[in-house]
Amino acid sequence: ILWKDGAKADTAAKALKIHSKELLKLGIVDNIIEEPSGGAHRDAKLTAMNIKDAILNSMAELSELDPPAISTSRYDKFRRMGIFNDEQAR
Repeated sequence: ILWKDGAKADTAAKALKIHSKELLKLGIVDNIIEEPSGGAHRDAKLTAMNIKDAILNSMAELSELDPPAISTSRYDKFRRMGIFNDEQAR
């Protein structure tokens, strides 16, 4: 879209900071689920197991918190998403 050239997709993703590690660093995502070598479509079973493990781990962490703390944490996270901090981008 930015360059009207599909070959520039990686450049566009870097400019828009939509790579998983950037999104984690910016606090947009909570975790990164690693893909099997070659991509998720290459090994659907391993991908499903990785997703299941990530969900179970997250649920275990959340189950130790009280609901108001979870709500407050999520609210604060979404409020921070609209704020750009130069230090975060580095």
